[in-house]
Amino acid sequence: MATRLHAEPQDIPDPNNLIGLGLCARTYQLGNIVRRIPIHRNEQLSIEGVRREAQIYRHLGRHPSIIECLSDSDSHVDLTFAANGNLEEYLKLQPDTPPGFHLKFARKATEAVAYVHSKGVIHGDIAARRFLLDEQLNVKLCGFTYASFVGEKGLNIKSYRHFLPRDNMAPNTVKSDLFALGCTLYEIMEGKEPYAELPDHEVQELYKQKLFPNVYGLCCGNVILDCWNCKFSSAADIVDRIHVPAEPVAIPDEQAAGRILNVIRDYWKLWWGLTLGRPDHSQKWKEAQE
Repeated sequence: MATRLHAEPQDIPDPNNLIGLGLCARTYQLGNIVRRIPIHRNEQLSIEGVRREAQIYRHLGRHPSIIECLSDSDSHVDLTFAANGNLEEYLKLQPDTPPGFHLKFARKATEAVAYVHSKGVIHGDIAARRFLLDEQLNVKLCGFTYASFVGEKGLNIKSYRHFLPRDNMAPNTVKSDLFALGCTLYEIMEGKEPYAELPDHEVQELYKQKLFPNVYGLCCGNVILDCWNCKFSSAADIVDRIHVPAEPVAIPDEQAAGRILNVIRDYWKLWWGLTLGRPDHSQKWKEAQE
């Protein structure tokens, strides 16, 4: 078993390897490694977000449904590269994914949350985009920047379509994580976020009135509704309600998986170029429009 390293990386990632940009961290692909570093090295929020992420990965240790952390320090986290990107983008780019895979994704995502909770950790930002898919389409939970230990207040983020209506300053809890998990299961089964067509403020008003998207006839619809109505006390209870067919399901061909990864990477590069005015990527965008 490889030993996780706890040392500052010596090399600075090439901006052309950027594949993700969040509120606290930049994400780079370095071969088979994904490196996350503070988006602003002198900003306390960015530094604290990456530091917390490293701390949580150390606490969780290794688990089949958690992305593997290879190296970490107070200013970086190195993770195993997930060949098929995140679950949100995968489902959008592969709308014809066999139904058996949706159930597998749902079950494994829920198992990941159950494990995290069993270790006394609240994720705080559960959504389909926080689950990665490796080469074999195994689900791996990531994105612990906003995580906290039970009973403490972590960095707060309000993702309206996954946010249990409550005081904005209230800490994340198991209850709020399970509500967000229900929204994630809806994403997995429906291929889009709850109320994707509505603005954020309308979504929150509907949630406050306990008016949720119609799940009649949707796979795991009753499970999703029970998550939204806060009827579960643990993620382990949800795991018991998701039954995956015993027969194996074929994995989509490798070329399709490669196309998905390229689309995701190109999207980020174009976004990065347009946001910061990098001439190489901006030019690519202009050429794509001609």
